[in-house]
Parts: sequence; structure tokens; C-alpha cells
Amino acid sequence: MLDNTTSKDIIDNLMRKKPASRIGLLDYPWPDTLEKWTEAGDPTERKEDRNGNAEEVPIDPVDYFHYDICNVGGWFDVFPIRGYSEIIEETGEWEIKRNGAGADLKYWKNKSGTPEHINFTMTSRKIWDEKYRHHLLKVDKERLNIEENRAELEKRRQQGLWTSYGNLFIWEQMRQSMGDICMYETLLLDKPWIHDFNRVYTDFFKAHFKILFEEAGLPDGIRLCEDLGYKNGLFCSPKLLQELVLPYF
Repeated sequence: MLDNTTSKDIIDNLMRKKPASRIGLLDYPWPDTLEKWTEAGDPTERKEDRNGNAEEVPIDPVDYFHYDICNVGGWFDVFPIRGYSEIIEETGEWEIKRNGAGADLKYWKNKSGTPEHINFTMTSRKIWDEKYRHHLLKVDKERLNIEENRAELEKRRQQGLWTSYGNLFIWEQMRQSMGDICMYETLLLDKPWIHDFNRVYTDFFKAHFKILFEEAGLPDGIRLCEDLGYKNGLFCSPKLLQELVLPYF
């Protein structure tokens, strides 16, 4: 009989291509889905925010469905200007918000979905150098939720789960900073800027994750999210990925 006594044991074995007693369980329901489940009678739980305000929210699917893998933190603010969000335009259904990289993205108010790209400030190496690059060169602990991550990591460890920190990475950061059109043109026409952007951001991630490791604790793994392709193929050629993106992974 395989000695997989906890979720952590099972995922550790699967990650290392060793025998395991079963597959691991993980899913990411959209917030809309959780709300519909609650409307249909699924349980809720009472939670407090940072200001001490309590409300009934859908029960955590990690606990309800007994997932084996649990994200315990790491989703810190990665935009050059930390904590910046400005509403540029809004209606009853949607709002256009400017992020800390000067990008205007359109979000639904009452349902989930990926944002529509509206406008971008960071459209040249000169703008990147003058307005945004320097913000990413210093370690800023205010970006991190150290206490929350530490508490969540300890809680999930006690439950025997396989824990991870997460975040987006360089491709997604390019898309939501300079926009698709500028990014695709720059991949071909200004490769040194792509290298510099990716080098700066890779060092930024390493420095901030290092603080989380030291002060919040070491998880079992890290999950970095990138959409490098869609249903019809990659967003750029394998040659360009190999040259400009994958070295920083």
C-alpha cells in the first residue's frame, strides 16, 4: 500500500513522478460560480476583512471540496506605482480603471471576466525608463501581506495540504503594462527593451518572494501564471519565446 497519508504527500510524489495513491484535486471556481452555488443552498461562512467588518461569504472551496493544493499567498502588487488605481470612466455595468503601469482596463462590475484593453501609457522604452522602471528596482515590503500569508501557510500546513505562493509573471505583466499591440511590435523591433523589462521584473519577483520565504515561511511550491497561447496556438513563435521570455523562467 502506498504511504500517501496527506495531500502534501500525494502532491509531492506526483510532482516528483513517484507513485501516488490517487490524483491530486484542485480547481479555481469563478466568483460568479460560488455565488450561484450559495444561492442554490451551499453553505456560507462569516469572515472579517482587514477593518474588522464581517460578512457572510461562500464557503472556501478548498475546505468544502477538500482540495489537495492550496494557494496561501504571494499575490502581491506588481505594478510599478504601488497601490495605484484610478477610475477613468464608469457606468452601472462596467468601469475603466487605470493601474500602476498607466494602463486603462475595462472591467464588468457585476460579473467576472477578463478585462478589455482600452489604452496604454507605457508604449516606448523611453516612457518605461523615465516613468516606471525605477519603481521596480527597490524592495518594498509594503507590497507584501506577510502576516496574512504566514497565518494561511500555517493553517494549511496543519491541514496537511500542499501549499503554494502564486502570481502572474513577465508575459502577463508585459500585456497588462504595455498592451498587446505594443508588446508584439516590441518583440520584433526592440528586443533590448523586452530583455530589460523581463530582467527587471524577474529580479523584482525574486527579491519579494525571498522576503516572503524568510518572514512568512517557505511553501511547498510556487505557481506562476502565464497565458502564452490560446486555443489556436502560441501568441508568438517558439523562437521568440526561447530568445526573449523563457530564459527568465
